[in-house]
Amino acid sequence: MRAMLGVAALVVGSAALAASLQGMYVNSRYDYAISYPPALLKAQPESDAGDGRVFQAVKGTAKFTVFAGGTVPDINDTPRAAARSAEEKCPGHHAAYRVVKPRLAAISCTIGTDILYSKTLLRDGVATTFMATYPVTERAIWDPVVAAMAHSLTAGHFLD
Repeated sequence: MRAMLGVAALVVGSAALAASLQGMYVNSRYDYAISYPPALLKAQPESDAGDGRVFQAVKGTAKFTVFAGGTVPDINDTPRAAARSAEEKCPGHHAAYRVVKPRLAAISCTIGTDILYSKTLLRDGVATTFMATYPVTERAIWDPVVAAMAHSLTAGHFLD
């Protein structure tokens, strides 16, 4: 019975989070998009270079960034290189969570009192990256947001 209540709460919580991802940022220069919860994150103006945007927590210090650019050899031209580059910010250059797939790299680690999450999608010489930094003490709030935003990140089909 407890397990069923736990699953029900998770489903309701997930549905509520999905419904809250009503904001969408579409970048036409690099052909990518990401959804975000405007009730929790305030979208800052697009960067002067037109490559991305910062989303600042309405309350607190959480900061989410999405950006894209041409790949750079040995920095982000392969998923392994992108993961290695992101891990440089982690203590001992080692992420607690690391996924490398043919066109994707994702890492997460704790840096002092903050959690860092980074996901990069690689497509046709373009690296599209979503990064999140938020306090460990606010993990219950931001972990589901990061998961939903990372899942919503798409690259390479809006201008086709």
